[in-house]
Amino acid sequence: MNFAIPYMLNPDEGNLRGKVGFVFGGLGALGTVWSYFFVPELKGRTFQEIDTLFFKRVPVRKMGTYQL
Repeated sequence: MNFAIPYMLNPDEGNLRGKVGFVFGGLGALGTVWSYFFVPELKGRTFQEIDTLFFKRVPVRKMGTYQL
């Protein structure tokens, strides 16, 4: 961030000005989609239950409702 942002804002280099928000918005959207599909819901589970879910290879989207 400390290296890339000054180049994006510099009028002699990237000259993106306010369009830098689209860069961060795009990265934020990608991160949101990735976390929706690949981060499991583990609220209220013990460590042993979580280990069992991963051992049984339960799909990430079904971990929140899977009954052990």
